[in-house]
Formats: sequence, C-alpha cells, structure tokens
Amino acid sequence: FYYDTGVDHVEVKAGSVTGTDVAISGLGNVVSCPGPITLPPVTIGNKGASAVSGIVVNWSANGVAQTPVSVPGTLAPCAATTANLGSTTLPAGGSVEVKAWVSVTGDGNAANDTVTQLYFPSLQGTYTVNSASPTGGTNFNSFTDMANIISAAGVCGPTVVNVVPNSGPYSEKIEFGEISGASSVNTITINGNGERINFNGSSGQRACFLLNG
Repeated sequence: FYYDTGVDHVEVKAGSVTGTDVAISGLGNVVSCPGPITLPPVTIGNKGASAVSGIVVNWSANGVAQTPVSVPGTLAPCAATTANLGSTTLPAGGSVEVKAWVSVTGDGNAANDTVTQLYFPSLQGTYTVNSASPTGGTNFNSFTDMANIISAAGVCGPTVVNVVPNSGPYSEKIEFGEISGASSVNTITINGNGERINFNGSSGQRACFLLNG
C-alpha cells in the first residue's frame, strides 16, 4: 500500500490584482495631554503587479483638509514605504478624527485606500461619573464610558474619578483594557462615594469589574 500527498502546481502572483492597487494602513494610537501631537506615520503598500509612482497621501483633521504628502520615487510591486503626515492638535475635553487616503492614477481597488483614527487627549486631573449628565468635558455618564475612554486614550498624569453621590445605582459590567501611560506616578483613583454597581452575571461572565490589560 502506497500513499502519496503532494502539491503538483504552485502559482505565485506579484500582487493582489493585475492592475494598480495602492493601499494605506497605520495611524496608531497616541498618548498625549491636550495640545499639539505628531501623528504616527502611515504605511503605503503596492499590492498590484506593476511599479507605481506619483502617489499622494491626502489627509484631514475633523473634516478640515490638510496639506497633502507626496510619496517620492517609484514603489515596486509588493514593496512598502512610510509617509509622515505631520501634526495636529488635541483639544481639551474633545477629540480629533484624522482621515488619510491615498490617490494614484489607475488605482483599481478603493477598499484599501483610506484609514481613519479617532484621537482623544489623555486624561489627567479630576473627573466625575454622573448618570444625570452626558459624557463630555470632565464627566462620564457611565462607568462604561469612563472605561472605554481611559482604555483608548490612556493617562498622562495622576487621574481621579469621583462618582457623584446619589447618581446611582449603575447597572453595567465594566472592563478596562491596557491603559497607556499608567504608572506609579500616573495613578488612576476611582472614588465610589458609596454608590453601587449592579450586574447580573452568568457562569461565563462572573466579573462585574474586570481589569483586562
């Protein structure tokens, strides 16, 4: 008895399509207090089968067009390079949405041409949790809002969150991810002030307050 398993034919293609296909990725998170920030570089990749030149990276901040960035030279098939967009400003108590997109003559795949990142200023100072007020400025409407924003934005200084007395109880499950910038100096203190968090758990979800980072 003889058994043979093999691959008779392998075809390797230089890119994802036979025409032009330039993709963009990047714009990672930034941990910063309110003020000017330098944006992370974006990566430009040639997914097509032919070399490409004349690539331009356009970008905007909160819908306001910024100065485009030209990618120098020619990008070979399957090659990648980076482009620095520049800087923008994180407003105190607000956010900025950065959108970047590539443009090049003949690009046949628009699905990978755009990347968007929402930046929040990192937290420092004193905040509140108050269900009677919306999330904004220095207040969080819920513990979930607080956890989501702190996990996304990180902290850049000691941060204190006071739960407003008589604002509860709060019925929710709270989960914190990894918090950038947190340290023995940049501590996070939550003062419950006697308020309660209620959560009807199950065998698969017992935790009401989860640190997952």
